[in-house]
Amino acid sequence: MVAMDRTARLRLSLVALLVVATHVPRVHGSSEPFDQLWLHHARFHQQPDPSDATSAADRLPGSSSATSASYSSHLATAASVAPEEDSYGAALRLKEQQEQLKIMMGGSGRSGGRGSSGSSGSSGDSGSGGRSGGDSGISTTSSSDSSSGGGSSGGGSRTSKYGRRSHSTQVYTVYMRGLPPVVGYTGGVPGFEATATAAAASTDANADVAVGITTTKPIRPDPHASHVYAYAQQLASLHSHTIASIGLSPSDILYSYTYLSNALSVALTPSQLHRLKRHPAVDRIEPSRSLAPLTTITPAFLNLSSVVWKGLGGVSKAGENVIIGVVDSGIWPEHPAFSGRGYTRPRRTWRGGRCTVTKDFRAGSCNNKLIGARFFSAAYLKENKGYPKGEYASPRDGTGHGTWCAGAAAGNSNVPVRMTPRGPLIGRISGMAPRARLAVYKAVWGGESSAADVMAAVEQAVQDGVDVLLLPIGGTDDDYFNSIFLLRAVQAGVLVVAAAGNGGIPPGAEQQRTLANVSPYILTVAASGLPREWQAKLTLGNGNWYTGITLQGGDPRTTTNLPLVDAKKAKTEKADAQEAEQCKMGSLDPAKIVGAAVLCYHGSISLEEKALTVQTAGGKAVILAVQSPRQYVRSVTGTFIGVTVGMLISEDIKAYLKNASTTKPTISISPVLYSLPKGTLAPVMAYFSSSGPPLDPWISTAKHPTVTNDILKPDITAPGLGLISSTNSGNARSPGFKMESGTSAAASVAAGVAALIIQKYPQWTPGMVKSAMMTTTSIKDMWGKGIRSWDWAYASPWQFGSGHITPSRSVNPGLVYDVGAPNYINFLAGLDEAKTKAAFPAAAATLSPIEPHELNQPNIALPRIKKVINVTRWVTNVAWKASTYQLFLVKPDGVSVSVSPSKLTVKSGQRVAYNVTVTPKAQQTNFTFGSITWKDGVHEVRSVLAVQPIEKK
Repeated sequence: MVAMDRTARLRLSLVALLVVATHVPRVHGSSEPFDQLWLHHARFHQQPDPSDATSAADRLPGSSSATSASYSSHLATAASVAPEEDSYGAALRLKEQQEQLKIMMGGSGRSGGRGSSGSSGSSGDSGSGGRSGGDSGISTTSSSDSSSGGGSSGGGSRTSKYGRRSHSTQVYTVYMRGLPPVVGYTGGVPGFEATATAAAASTDANADVAVGITTTKPIRPDPHASHVYAYAQQLASLHSHTIASIGLSPSDILYSYTYLSNALSVALTPSQLHRLKRHPAVDRIEPSRSLAPLTTITPAFLNLSSVVWKGLGGVSKAGENVIIGVVDSGIWPEHPAFSGRGYTRPRRTWRGGRCTVTKDFRAGSCNNKLIGARFFSAAYLKENKGYPKGEYASPRDGTGHGTWCAGAAAGNSNVPVRMTPRGPLIGRISGMAPRARLAVYKAVWGGESSAADVMAAVEQAVQDGVDVLLLPIGGTDDDYFNSIFLLRAVQAGVLVVAAAGNGGIPPGAEQQRTLANVSPYILTVAASGLPREWQAKLTLGNGNWYTGITLQGGDPRTTTNLPLVDAKKAKTEKADAQEAEQCKMGSLDPAKIVGAAVLCYHGSISLEEKALTVQTAGGKAVILAVQSPRQYVRSVTGTFIGVTVGMLISEDIKAYLKNASTTKPTISISPVLYSLPKGTLAPVMAYFSSSGPPLDPWISTAKHPTVTNDILKPDITAPGLGLISSTNSGNARSPGFKMESGTSAAASVAAGVAALIIQKYPQWTPGMVKSAMMTTTSIKDMWGKGIRSWDWAYASPWQFGSGHITPSRSVNPGLVYDVGAPNYINFLAGLDEAKTKAAFPAAAATLSPIEPHELNQPNIALPRIKKVINVTRWVTNVAWKASTYQLFLVKPDGVSVSVSPSKLTVKSGQRVAYNVTVTPKAQQTNFTFGSITWKDGVHEVRSVLAVQPIEKK
């Protein structure tokens, strides 16, 4: 009894304190139009109450008998009253109340909080405690750019390598039901005019496959139009009303998504999450996932300079007025790759133009090349105590990744590459679309980001008017419905280009399903290698010489006969042996390496830290020894001499050091040499490039209803191994350059190529651009053989998709497989109709679910075949004249295939269909591959046919 009395007194004290301390905000926007919106929202999910005397007609918006009073009554019931708690929710709430009471009484817990002194915050969490405006536009209720410092926002939940998190809250994305976002709203709510055309939101199964009709690019809603703004603001008000039911205020909303999604992001405690899930207006709640970021010869290798750029008016016009949005780690605006000299103002349809000015990003950082720069960190700061070390609370790039990707996609042409201001000219670099404009949306912080910040960045980019959206980030996708906002971007006419991931397959390991960005509506890009190396000659004291990868190289006056020291034997007394061999900062004894070249070993320590360690301790150069085939080579950033050598060369150098123990081992490092190694194969798939299929081929898709092996991913491969591009340097007068590898690099190349296609065909839909890039690829290397994997085995379409990107053919594809938002929505309905209706309420009445293989994409993937399958594909002639195409069929093993008709005669602009019948004949352990190619003497339009027969018919 005594214990109960104490608990009761504690709870009573807490209630009293909360009553005094809590300010209940006045809910804004409670006008009659809002009430109509709420009822329209609610009618999709509320069951009639038998005791309600009001007729059904009175409850529907637009009914003649509906009044403001009835709307307000329903609103008060649905929005202002919190869902009833069950015993589990009550227990969670009691636990949280007890924790809060401990904090109030001086116990352990988070101090400060929203608006506390010393917290500079971001995205609405300012030092004064209020949320400022800024970059919210109509899509976010909080500013992503309100901060100028790196303080904490005062939240916390999980643990990160950059910040310490408590377990009190976690950021979630709350998806609302009943009402579509701006790009999908076609009317129906009294007082609110349609924001999207009926055609844009249609899901008529024949809408985008009708014979003789060419799909045109959808009209994107103008976010500044009064009717669009009004609808978006009322959706935001709806979000505020919803979270008010669990005791939160509008200032607690991190982002209110209204343009591509009807959703909001907010930090919730377990009990708040439990209660909000029960709210009738909420469809689903997803945790905000953590996402991570995943060239001098490249234009020439892709025939851009000799063919594509020439056809667009030369390098001075290649990509002109196409806008690429980059969602990544920001930008280093002073780099010459982003100079606005010689550019005119961007086109009138550009609605962005905002560059956030902070102490780290001065006024004038943007120009007519870099036409937008914003940052989004509300969710990241809510879960971390401040920004990572070395980051900027601004659009400025703290890691260099975003700067690199932006430069590879659309950096200016003919930019000289020197590793020091007066160093030797290594070469000149150019982006793939050098005259394209760039808009940067920073959502990655120290190599980590929150999905909620990324969603806000994407929404802002689409509102601003980008044509191509580059997402060189991603996590493993296991649910197509987690990326609905990207489908909405496609619905608005934006091509989304994403990295396939750097999960790779280790030597000797079984197939790993590490593929990222598997959704069918985005272009997923794998990485392959180029026929090029920047090298330095390394000559050992015994006369043997080798070559290594470098951008710095040596100087005969200062790097001849340098003492060569193994880092393992140069460690300090207290240093860990493994840390020393990887050259971790502070692990090497300066007395043992001063004036020497140091052999450091590959590991978890970055190349840059290894170089800095050696340089700080007085060394002259660092030699990075790769120790396994899975470790790939790249250059060291900066001016310090760093050379990377492969595994076999590493073994020779180590053997030399061991045998020369009684003498003084030396090494000489030559200046940078450009070379094309004899017998080079290119393209060759990079070992780190993630491959499909997304699911285990022998697991029934019924266990994974929202992702499927019927979608062949990645879509294409592009150069992504050892590319040189711009990076942050820390010095505006000395631009930085870096050799990098990754599917992020490959996606950047593909985004630039896509911009060139859009420049030539501005009215093409994203599906048409994607098809042109896929059906014109090559599956052969430069010697006419099949594309190989990094281990020299022949690669498969689950590694390279349709094949290696071929821009000179992509700008003249002949036929395209167009697929628009209606086809994608029906595809999703075939996987989960209930989820699709909730995600696309305007299309609920017209859904026509289809099987995954019925999606009108170029490639055909048929997993686990047990019976005869018929597939129909529609193609459109985008050439300027009629043509007749002949079929060339390569049949996969284990099946019989027939295609009808075998000849297609198509007028310019006409769309025709062909049918494919696949019959299983012999069981196969894995997928087998073939192709369907249409040729007219000028064009070759190839589609991959991937099958997995598991039973004979």
